Amino acid sequence: MNVDAVINAQSHSVGIGTVIGNAKGEVMAVLAKKVTGTLSANNAEVKALTISLLWARDVSLNLQLSLLRARDVGLNLHSLESDTLTVVQALNNGSICHSEFGELLLDVFSLFSFFPSVIVKHVLHKANKAAHDLARFALGVEDELTWLEESPLPIESVIVKYSTNL
Repeated sequence: MNVDAVINAQSHSVGIGTVIGNAKGEVMAVLAKKVTGTLSANNAEVKALTISLLWARDVSLNLQLSLLRARDVGLNLHSLESDTLTVVQALNNGSICHSEFGELLLDVFSLFSFFPSVIVKHVLHKANKAAHDLARFALGVEDELTWLEESPLPIESVIVKYSTNL
């Protein structure tokens, strides 16, 4: 799962982009969501992780209820990738400070219980481009948009590059 957040200070909003792919590089699920509020870059990234993990958990549970196995649609998360090194380090170190950042991290830690084998990895910005472009796209939407087992048209070209770079 690749996650990114893009901040629009003028509209006081954060775009969240999430791409879940399988081991073959195929896109299995995509989320684009806009959140209203003013957050720092690190807090926006952690908020994006929280929203993305909640969404992945809910999609996985709904699929299981539909008698589909979550791993068949790529929602048995093994890795979570972000291009924000500070956030990745904080999650891997398990360090919590008494701040808004620390409180947001606690939310992510609690969601890890639904994905016990997940590993948090830092990736370069170019390796997170699909999630970034989706987050930018999300700034222009009003409702949460999701796609399962298909690539959304707004980022089709980025998804093709994502699939070929794995």
